[in-house]
Amino acid sequence: MPFVSSVNGLQEEIARRLNESSISADHGDKYTTYINFAMEDIATHFPKAPWLQSSAVLTLAAATRTWQTSSIGSDIRHVFDVRISAQNSKLQYFDPVAFDQLDPKPEDAGIPTLYTVFNDEITFYPTPDADYGAQVRYFKGVTQVSAASAVPELPRQFLQGVILYGWALGLQEREDVDTSMIIEQKYQVWMDRVKKELKKISKDSKRMLSIREIQTANRYYSNEVSQMFFGN
Repeated sequence: MPFVSSVNGLQEEIARRLNESSISADHGDKYTTYINFAMEDIATHFPKAPWLQSSAVLTLAAATRTWQTSSIGSDIRHVFDVRISAQNSKLQYFDPVAFDQLDPKPEDAGIPTLYTVFNDEITFYPTPDADYGAQVRYFKGVTQVSAASAVPELPRQFLQGVILYGWALGLQEREDVDTSMIIEQKYQVWMDRVKKELKKISKDSKRMLSIREIQTANRYYSNEVSQMFFGN
């Protein structure tokens, strides 16, 4: 696949596979729709991908314990980390049922230590007793594209999947069901390969981290033993 980075490049690649030599205004819009559908499908398969991570600062006002997630970000799919900035403390997540079982009282006030998310609302406990800045990290939906010059936020290795997906949609639109199914299978093979590659990278990263942790623990242990026998 030639170097592709922009929406226009993806449009041209999809058109070439569909044997359409030129991209008219109508075709361009159609291909852009294919591209957005493809990115949404890929994001669904990789909901916790690094490029879908984002963060924002939420000001927790005193005596207010519930906020709409839209006040944090416009397209939040999953909040996975909340920290009170000034305290440098990480809040513990409770699912809505477990949170309710705690029987949290709105009048209980202090520095928030827990939170839950339900029906696009994020609720903290205890209720903030002062104004606090909270750093909220979350996974968002994929940003759709419209302009031909736009650059999709997917990493380059995922653009092949966008082209395959768009190719299959174009064939479906032509009612070329048999060929469309063949391209869909290629898309699935590509998806499975990417998942395996990412899984391997994740395992390798964890293995390296574990070695570092062991080395660090051994160093601290050696220091403690040395101090025990020989002093500082």
